Parts: sequence; C-alpha cells; structure tokens
Amino acid sequence: MAFKIAYLKEDETYHHLREEKVSTEHAEKIIRKVARHFKLGKISAKFRGQVDRGRAQNLWKIIKMSWSPSLLVIAHELNHFLIWKRYPNKHVNHGSKKWLRSLKRIIDYCEKKDWWKDEMLKTEEQSRQTSERDLERESHKKTPEYRLEQIQTAMKRWKSRKNRAENALKKLERRRKIWEKKVKT
Repeated sequence: MAFKIAYLKEDETYHHLREEKVSTEHAEKIIRKVARHFKLGKISAKFRGQVDRGRAQNLWKIIKMSWSPSLLVIAHELNHFLIWKRYPNKHVNHGSKKWLRSLKRIIDYCEKKDWWKDEMLKTEEQSRQTSERDLERESHKKTPEYRLEQIQTAMKRWKSRKNRAENALKKLERRRKIWEKKVKT
C-alpha cells in the first residue's frame, strides 16, 4: 500500500511526464546521458511488454521497461541507481523526501538540457553526419604528399626519442662511475 501512495505522489507531481512517451532509441540516449552526468556507470536498457512500467536491477546495471516508455518511468528507474550510489548502506523508501529530492534532481537536469524533446536528439544526429568538408579531409589523407608528410613527422619523433634515450644513458653511465668509485673506497 505504501508503494502505491509513493507512486501516486510521483504521478501527481510529474503527471506531464507520465503522458509523454518516447521511442526506445530516445530512451537509451536519455539513460546513457543521465548515467554519464551523475557518474552512475554504464546502464543498459532492455525493452519488452506494453504496460508502462520498469524495473531497475543494481547487480547487472540493467533497466527493464516497456517499449516506448514514459519519461517518468525512465526518471524513476534512473533514480533507483542514483539512490543506490548516494546511499549505499541505507534503504530509501519510495516517496520519501530523499527519494523525491533525487528524482527532482534528475528531472530538473533533463529539462534543463532539453533531453525530453525529440527535436534536440534529431539535431544531434544530424550534426554527427559527415559534411562535405569532412569528406575533403578524408580524401586529402589518401594523397601521396600527405603520406610523405606523415612519415617525415614520425621520423622526427623517433629521432627525438633516440636522442633522449642516448642522453639518459650518458647520465646513467656517469652515475654508475661515481657509485663504482664510492664502492671501491
């Protein structure tokens, strides 16, 4: 009964997030970004079923949820991991002040970054697509002049490493001679 009351508190406060459903790809991106921000480690998501609910498993770092979950379910399941990280030896009840405070942190952060919006994720994917300039750079890398330049810079790097190694050997040789004199006397 207490769990139902706690879920009702979340639904009352964040009912607008319960109504918004996202695709599985969008959900995975939100999970990955929130986990990275709050330093929760790598959390994987598994999707099955149609009922809008989820289950977080700490041992395997998995969130199991329905296809096209609501934003509140994503935030709720991520909140489990945040609570487990922040209070490892304590049991924090659903609906408690600590629980609701950390849930608010996750939701506020996501709303600040506009991660709830599909448009933001679409523009991010478009920016990753290769542009014409990137293609020109790739074709430039295949020219013989570029390859020759690469070889020359590599030779210069190896020569400087060789010089550093020779200098280090000279210094060690001097130190060895000093210590040999000290041992003989």
